[in-house]
This record gives sequence, structure tokens and C-alpha cells, in this order.
Amino acid sequence: MEIRYADAGDVSLAYCVEGDEAGLPLIYIPGIVSNLAMDASSPILGRFYERLARFSRFVRWDRRGSGLSDQSASPLPLDEQARDLEAIRRAVGFERFAVIGFSQGTALALRYAATHPERVSHLVVIGGAACGARDPADPASPVLYDWDQLIGVSSRDFARYAAGLIRAAAPSLDQAARRFGETMVKASVTPSGMRQLLAQLRALDLRGVLADIRVPTLVVHGTRDEVFPVTHGRYLAAHVPGARLVEVDSDFHVFFMDAATTAVTLASIEEFLTGNVEHTADRTTTTVLFTDIVDSTAAQQRMGDEAWRTLRKGFEANSRRLVEQFGGRVVQFTGDGVMASFPAASQALRAARALGEDARGLGVAIRAGVHAGEAYVVDGQLFGTCVTVASRVADRAGAGEVLTSETVQDLVAGSGFSFRDAGTFELKGLGPRRLLAVG
Repeated sequence: MEIRYADAGDVSLAYCVEGDEAGLPLIYIPGIVSNLAMDASSPILGRFYERLARFSRFVRWDRRGSGLSDQSASPLPLDEQARDLEAIRRAVGFERFAVIGFSQGTALALRYAATHPERVSHLVVIGGAACGARDPADPASPVLYDWDQLIGVSSRDFARYAAGLIRAAAPSLDQAARRFGETMVKASVTPSGMRQLLAQLRALDLRGVLADIRVPTLVVHGTRDEVFPVTHGRYLAAHVPGARLVEVDSDFHVFFMDAATTAVTLASIEEFLTGNVEHTADRTTTTVLFTDIVDSTAAQQRMGDEAWRTLRKGFEANSRRLVEQFGGRVVQFTGDGVMASFPAASQALRAARALGEDARGLGVAIRAGVHAGEAYVVDGQLFGTCVTVASRVADRAGAGEVLTSETVQDLVAGSGFSFRDAGTFELKGLGPRRLLAVG
């Protein structure tokens, strides 16, 4: 990786360029955590960048006041930050390019897309905030943070502030990874620079410019993000015309510190920018099973939060045990259900039956959907049409029902399974499909 510098007036901005010159022009705008020299110290972050560079001419940079760029330079007001992005654009020779903005960097990405639509081919917003309110759609919503208190902590004890930021941004990290995250924060921005950035976040309000964004937009947000709640991602997707929303079942705000969150984010970005995920994933033939607890919200309200958490814990433990017992693996838990993959369709059907029986023993009912085909694999996560079909099939199942596609019926012919015609259903984005109920 060669680190270069672009001139932005009297400030030098550090950047690097990777990927084929013929690839999709792509510029990544980081959040507060950014230091080009430390990127290689994070294998997950390194893989994320390397895979983006497989299909793009990928540019990343440290913003003024952070990382390897001039740290003596104060962060610019949001209205003026576009001139630094323009300096990077000129340095790499892009006329039109895709923009990825992460966390605090999404503000610049959104504002730039609104004011320079001729330059932006696609916009991707990861873990962004629309304003300084907890809920951007609620005029009475409290503010995100006690900003004065945060600024005070960063002034008195920056090490303590960095530790608190990582705890909020990546609650599930082990101790070693948490220490690396804290070091990354300290290497990214000075205490005085952090105070200025926090002051900017306190005054942030992009709600008035979202309707002006007229470029294809993808919003990616963790459902349990503690730094910027998912209400912000939903608001952005609802108010940027035509925006697509991908909600990731994750508590990581700093997505690149978790392999599963990174995989989902990466595949979503490549599919959005190129229409497929062939560059960042391997293909495999598999059978995918989705389950979902029926009427889970009502059950939680009826049982109470503590009893529901206990049930969920037992449900997930039993689901993993049963999936593995029938030769599969849990790809991910989906909130109130499980996504699993199996080498053979018959294994998936037997597992679906066992999972239904186990759920009844816990006092709940599940619906299940099974489909087989080719899928893309990224860091153990599965993507592609096969996965989407299985999910849509599960959505059509009733309580205690296992639905499959005709593909699965053909694969298990002679294995002793019986099927009945469940009807032809319109599967969102996939058209009509004939589905079968497993007897």
C-alpha cells in the first residue's frame, strides 16, 4: 500500500489507491476512527478493503485532523468539507464515482451527494446519523447524548473516553480486540480534534437536505447499534428518494471489527454497486433453511421480557444443537429465528421438523422455509437468490408449517418425504412460485 498526499490549500491529506484502473471509481469517507498506517493491523478491516478493491478503483483517506493527514488542522465545518473530498477526487483523477460514507463520515457523503449529483454515481451510507436527536422522526425526541458531558470526558481523560467509545461501538469485542480498538481511536484523532468533532455532531441536522439527493442510495445499519440507533438508518432510507435499506442483525457500530457484520455489509455493497457479489464471495451449492417464531412480539408481551429472554436463549441453543445434529450449520440467528445451511435437502427437511417439535416444547410455534441452489459465501455468511427465495418461502408458511420450493421436492425424490400443493404465491421481487408443504 502506497500512501500519497493531496493538497487541500495549506493542508495535506493522506490517501491510498488500490484495485484495477478499469474498476468502478470508489471513494470511502471514514468516520472518526481512521488511520491508514494501522489498517493492516486489523485483519477484518484489511479484508474488507481488499475485497472492495477487487471490483473497484478503491480510494480511502484520512480526513484533515485525523490519521496520517495534517492533525494540526482543525476539522472543517460540514458545509466546507466538500473541498477536501474534491481535493482527493482531483488527485486520483475521478470525474464521477461512487461514495461510501461511514458513521460520522456519512454527513459529508450525504451533503456531497445532494450538492454534487453530477459527480456521484452511487451513494452508500453505513451507520449514519440524520441529526443529533435520538429519533429523527420525533420532534420531541431527546438528544442522542449529553454532549457537554462527552466533551468534558474527552478533555479530562481521553483514554477513558476512547474506552467508552469502543464499548458502545463494539459491545461484543473480546479484551484484546477492545484494546486494539482503543488504540485505533487514539491514533486516529487528538483529544482537541475529538472535541471539535463532537461539537459538530451536536449541531448535525441533515433532515432538510435528504430530499435533494437524487442518486442511487444504499443505507446499511445495525439493528442494535448503540452509537447511532437504527431509527436513523430507517429515517435516512425513508427520506432519501428511492433509497434501499439493509438492516444487519448486529450490535457493532464499527462494523469492520466483526466478521459477520463485515460480510453482510460487504456483500450488500457489491450487489448494490455491481448487481452481483461474484468478486467478494465464493459460490457453493447448498440447501438453506429459515425459521421464524410466529407472533413473537405478542408472545414477548404476554411472557414478559425476562421470561422471553430465557426462552430465546433456549431456542437458539436448541436450534444450533439440532441443526448440527442433522449435518448443517447455523449461518446466523435472525432475531426470532435461525438461518442454516445443509449439504443435502433431506437434512434440511429433517432439521425443520425437529426444530418445529422443539419449539412446541418451548411453548411457541415456528414457520419454516427451505430452498436449494447456488449461493455466495463471504466469511461464512450466505448471500444470493437462493437465500432470498428460502427467506420468502418461510414468510409464506403458517404456524407449525414447513414450506419448500419445487426444487427441494425434486432433490429429495425417493427419500420418503410427502408433499402437498400449498398454492402459487407471489414472492416479493421474485415473481410467482409454486410452493409445497411438507407432510
